[in-house]
Amino acid sequence: MNKIAVKIIFASAVIIFLGSIIFCRKSSPVETEPVNHAPFIESITAVPSILKIIGSDTVEKSKIYVTAFDEDSDSLTYTFSTEAGSLDSQRVNEIRYTPPSLPGNYMVECSVSDGEYSTSDSVKLIAYQYEPVKDMVLLTAMFDELYPSGAYYEKLVLVDYYNPSNYIILTDSTFRVTTPKFSRDKSKILFGDMLRYANDAGPQFVLYNISEGTTQLLYEPPISGWEWELYGIKHVWNYENTGFYHTRECAPFTLEQCVFYYEISTQIWEEVYRSRYFRIYPETFINSNTLIVFSNDSLVTGQPPGFYLMDTNGNYLSRVNNPHLLNRNNIGELLQSVHFDWNNELELLAYSEIFQGPQYLGNRISITNLIGTYYKSYTPGDFLEDCFPAWGPDDKTIIFQRGSPLRERIMVLNIETGEVREFVTSETIDNAFSLRFPDY
Repeated sequence: MNKIAVKIIFASAVIIFLGSIIFCRKSSPVETEPVNHAPFIESITAVPSILKIIGSDTVEKSKIYVTAFDEDSDSLTYTFSTEAGSLDSQRVNEIRYTPPSLPGNYMVECSVSDGEYSTSDSVKLIAYQYEPVKDMVLLTAMFDELYPSGAYYEKLVLVDYYNPSNYIILTDSTFRVTTPKFSRDKSKILFGDMLRYANDAGPQFVLYNISEGTTQLLYEPPISGWEWELYGIKHVWNYENTGFYHTRECAPFTLEQCVFYYEISTQIWEEVYRSRYFRIYPETFINSNTLIVFSNDSLVTGQPPGFYLMDTNGNYLSRVNNPHLLNRNNIGELLQSVHFDWNNELELLAYSEIFQGPQYLGNRISITNLIGTYYKSYTPGDFLEDCFPAWGPDDKTIIFQRGSPLRERIMVLNIETGEVREFVTSETIDNAFSLRFPDY
């Protein structure tokens, strides 16, 4: 073999070898660095987002909740910050925020990091000065959440009479509120708590202090070191805003109801009127010393069951001879009116009149003077169950409850025109489904 041939063979082998190397390199998979994605904040929420400033330095707190997602399932770190107010009690993706004691809009920001990348978002909170509730309507709202007993949540709410979209929910699930009543100066609210209910007595009374934003369970005077819950129904505030009259539910196999008085500051609880086997209960005051009560104690009154004036010491003064307050059903049984609210300026009584309809009993909103010489019924009542009337502002309107159980609404009646309108929809109040027990 000559030298030229050897060179050609060698050159060809080199070319083949180099080509195989290049081919192998092109055929091998290319290794790349893994891509890390930044985390994503799905939501940042403040509960509540509107906070009360009570007095000069007491401020409602809010909880901030953040929901975040990381495509790479990396561990996330949550860092909260604010330019005003304070943050504390962080638990991973939630924290508690307290705004300054000055009205205004405040922001809380949260940064979420996976160690390499981070993202942030913020939420706005509003702090406002909580003022006396002159133009606020008191009511309860029911929500589609259940207690272990199966009962729906029912909370205490204040709603602006002139702007119903402005409202404040005062209580949480700690209480199941029923029949709340303003004190006459609107500084306090008294209500029954159905979570603390006693058979043959009623719910335990609870006091809400509006200026302080606090609740207080009420108890009877201690006996031998023991405190017993104060239970009852049909509570009526005195004129001094220091205490209230009330009764209790009837015990089984008896119709006995008595009139009691409770002084809040001293915890004095006393029987004002008691008569075995008879029903006597308070409805309203007509002046600082005189109550309207219902009584069927004919042994003492010498008259048929009906309504009477009684002084604050439990003495009968006179019978209320008003024919519009009593009716009869189809079989002659007595139907006494309920839910009295006396107007001092007009000297008129707003009440829920129970009457016999064509087929069923009805409740309609009526007004009358004390002796019955003036009377006017405003609502038909059939199937509507109009009840719990309360005089509104300027003595021109009556706020009342309408509807069957779990479908109640709050209505406003103009006593000059007879017009009836819905005051506020339940959906406006944080998506409640029923509104009840108005007071003003």
